[in-house]
This record gives sequence, structure tokens and C-alpha cells, in this order.
Amino acid sequence: MSNSTEILNFIRRSSHEFTTFQNLILLETDKEKSHEELIITQINNELKKKNSCVNGLKIIHYILPRISDENLLKYGLLWITKSIQILGSIENNISDLTFTCQTLADLVVLCKNKPELHKQISMQNVKQILVILNNLSEKERCGGVYYLIAVLLFHYAEVCERHQDTIMKMILPQIDSNEVNLATAGANCFALITKALERSFKPPTKFVNYNNWVYSQVLLCNSLHLIINQLFSDVSEFIFIDKMDFEDYELLDLPKISEDNILEYYNGLERRFVNLNIYLSTMLRGCGEKNSVSPTDILHLLCKGLAITPFNLKSQTSVETILLSMLPRLHVSLLTTTCAFIQGFKQELIPFSDSILKLIQQTLEWTEKMTTNQSISNQDESFKTVRLFAYKTLNAWLTYTGSVTVIETFTNCFLPLIIKDIKGLSTSDLTVSVQNQHENNSFRAFNQGLHTLQFNTDACEEALLSLQNILLSANCWLNSSSYELIKNQIVCVLQDLYLDSSLSKVLKLKANFRLQLLKTMEVMQMNFHPLTPPPTQFSAEIFNMALIDTDVNVIQEAKFGVSKLEKIIHPGAPTLNLPFTSN
Repeated sequence: MSNSTEILNFIRRSSHEFTTFQNLILLETDKEKSHEELIITQINNELKKKNSCVNGLKIIHYILPRISDENLLKYGLLWITKSIQILGSIENNISDLTFTCQTLADLVVLCKNKPELHKQISMQNVKQILVILNNLSEKERCGGVYYLIAVLLFHYAEVCERHQDTIMKMILPQIDSNEVNLATAGANCFALITKALERSFKPPTKFVNYNNWVYSQVLLCNSLHLIINQLFSDVSEFIFIDKMDFEDYELLDLPKISEDNILEYYNGLERRFVNLNIYLSTMLRGCGEKNSVSPTDILHLLCKGLAITPFNLKSQTSVETILLSMLPRLHVSLLTTTCAFIQGFKQELIPFSDSILKLIQQTLEWTEKMTTNQSISNQDESFKTVRLFAYKTLNAWLTYTGSVTVIETFTNCFLPLIIKDIKGLSTSDLTVSVQNQHENNSFRAFNQGLHTLQFNTDACEEALLSLQNILLSANCWLNSSSYELIKNQIVCVLQDLYLDSSLSKVLKLKANFRLQLLKTMEVMQMNFHPLTPPPTQFSAEIFNMALIDTDVNVIQEAKFGVSKLEKIIHPGAPTLNLPFTSN
């Protein structure tokens, strides 16, 4: 292409050609100004046409990063006005709606740096945009819509504060969304509007010491408490659940879920519970540099929700069968909230370590019992996912707070569970799967066996990460017997894996599990206990065997381990020869 007229023909073609269009503009630096004027003329012509107005927005999207200040001041407000008009005229075209929202967001952000443009946008355009977005149908409220709302909340917080009711009407419905991405988008917007309303917030009498951020978390917690009570208050085993008088507590303004259809009712409560946890998790992670929380409110919710286990549901009524099927998602969402709590406040939570670690421990203990209680575990294999997330939560604690703070708890409570899980990956699991394959003459049965083992390895990966954290920062705090226990089990599994046992044929399907095993071995080798010899001989044998692995990452880790061992086995200088002294 030799001129901009030909380049502009690309606007009606594919996204790949748009990239070409952008690159060609960058090449024509000698006539940059004249080309920019020509492109702007084409933009304005396209915006006037009903059938091609979105094409004009596409050109704006690519020219904005390089547009001159002069032309931004001249055409910025015009393009924003046209974009708002296009936004209001798009019907049932999510692709065009998304692109319009993205371009409009880019425009209002770029124009913010120009005082004369910023004033006009604040006085008129923000309100116009919010009104149009609020008038969109539920089906049209896609991710692009919430991206635009988030941009306005972040860059025009003071203006959005005046339109908080309109914004909340768009944010809160996503608490009942079936789509995780929309629930997450709504949660991000909820966090941003909470931050925007901080200055004008007047706390209720009962929460006089709370800021808006903490109070909003309380509203989410209260709404979650209410759902737990709605789900389990009629189950005799849960008479211990506190009967909070929610008439005295403020809740989020959410619609009542219809009870006409029992399945839809429980599905609606489950969906709302999971999404409320997404909102709460987003807030706990923080928004910006400042973050605050009422730990007792969060822990009260977590202790209450995670205390409910399948073993409390004994009568096997139709309602309790429904509740049993819901429990895995409820627990996973609460554990995800616990991870966010840890991630958001890190070492500030050390005073609450006993409570948090007890929650993780009790989850690992009851999920372990599930494997021996066939009447329950056969109903839903997804309880294995709960165990996976319990390990994720433990690993988050060790990562963000430092493992030294929990070394005694880890040694006494968690280490036996971790070793048992790793040791549980035995050939008996494979044997059962293979027998099922022959007995039923069905590949499906064999596949289910692999699926079950896959969940075990997923949980073990997180458990191995926990071991690595402990060994890296607190190996000297571990007693020698605990170190020997870890060493013996890791060496045993790796030898079984790479000596081509029957188990290895299945485990080779999970490359990341092998990788974490090797990393744990390497950490043990380099952070050995002062009273116990490192597993140098075993490490050399295993790392060399792993060099012929089928996974690139595993091979790379094996090479890394071999190189470290080489320096230990053949040091560059003689070891220290200290004189022996006797007392």
C-alpha cells in the first residue's frame, strides 16, 4: 500500500487486516499529519452512515494511541457523542455492542487528561452513558458493558457517585447470573463503586466504626448467612446454626427467589451463594493500596459454612439429597473466599491463624473420610474438588504468611494427611480401574478410574507445593523424623514412577504432578535437615532418569537438578577441614 486511501479500504475486512492497517500508518511518518487528517475525514464519514458507523469506531480504536492533541481536542467530544448514539441504537448485536463499549471507554479515558474535555464528559456524557446502559435488556448486558461501567467508576468516581442508584441496578443482578465472567465483572464494579462512595458514606448506628468498604463486606456476609439459614435451618442436625435476626441487619437489596419449583429454588440459592462469594472475594483482595476488613465477621461466616459436611446429612430425604449435591460448590466457594482473605491481608491474619488453619484441617479430615464412606462418596465425586481447594487454601496461607508461624500445626496435623495422600497413589487404584475395564468391557469404566486418580494428583500437586514452602523457609524447624518421613515418601513415589511400574503408566498422563515431585526432591536436596543426610544418591538417580521424560518442563527441571547436584558431588574447592575438639 502506498497511500492512506488504499489503507482505509481495510476497514471493511478482517481483524488481521486491521492490524496491518495500524502498522502501515506507523510506516508513513513522513506525511503523518496529512494522513491523520485523511483518516479522520474517513472516520467522520463512516460515523454518519447507519450501516457502517461501527466501522468508524473501529478506525477510532486504532488511531487513538497516536492521535495528536490538536485533533483529540477537536474531535474527541464529537466521537464520544457519536459513540453514545451508536450505543443506544445497537440491537441484539453483542459483538458491535462490545466494540462500541470498548472504544467509548478508550475515548473517555484519553480525554480525561484534557481539562476542557474532562469537564464536558463529567457534566453530560457520563450520565448519558449510564442511562443508555441501564436501558439495555438483560441479554445485552455483556462483559463489554461492565468494562465500560468499571472504567467510568475508576476515572469518573465523583460523577458516578451521583448516579449510584442507576449503577447498583446494573451491578446487583449479576449476583444471580449463570455466567461466571458476568458475576466477576459485576463484582469488580461493586468493589469500585464501594470505593467511590467512601467519602459520602454515613455508617448505621450499629456499625459506627465501619467505613463503607468494611460495611459492604458485612452486607455480603449477612446475605450469605441468610442463604445458609434458608438451606439448612430445617435440617435437625443444624440446630446449632445461629438464628440471626435479619430484621435487625441490613442486607443487599436482592429479589426473592421463587419457591414454586423446588429444584429451581435450590439452584437459585446455590447460584446466588457462589456469586456472593465472588463479590466478597473480590473485596477481600482489595482495590488499590488500601484494604480493610472486620476479621470476626468474615471468620464467623467461614466457620458457619464450612462446618456443614455430608456426614451431617443422614436422613437421606429428598431435600437433603439436593443439599448433598450442592455442598461441593458451596464449600469450594467458601474456600476460595478464604484464599482471597489470606491473599488480601497476608501476615496481618497471623493472630487468627488457629481459626483459619482449623477450617482447612477439618475440611481435609472430612474429605478423607469420604473415600471410606462409599454410600456418600459414590453419589458425587466432586467432593474431591473440595479437598483440592482445601490444599490450595493451605498453600495460600504458607505462601502469603510464612510457614514458620504454623510449623507445629503443619507437622502434627497437615503432614500426616499430605503423606497419606501421596502414599495413596498406589497400584491398587490402577488395579481397580483395569479390572473394571475387563469386567464391564467398557472403555468408559477405565476412563472413570483415570478421572478419579486425576483428582488425587491435582490435590497432591497443591500438597507438594505446601511441602516445598515448608522446606524452603522452615526446614530447620522441622524435626528430623518429619524430614525423614517426607524424604522417604517422595523418593519412594519418584522411584516407582521412573522405574516404569504399573502406576507410572497412569501418572505419566499428569506431567505437572511429576514436575512438582521433582521440584520437591530438589528443594529437599538443597534444604536438608541439619541432623539428617540429604537424599543425594537418590536425587542423582532420579534426576538422571527424569531426563528421558516426555514433558519438556519436567526435563528442564531434571537438568536443573542435575546441575545443582554436580556442584555438590564435585565441588569447585575442597571442603572445610575443621579441627576436631573433644570436651
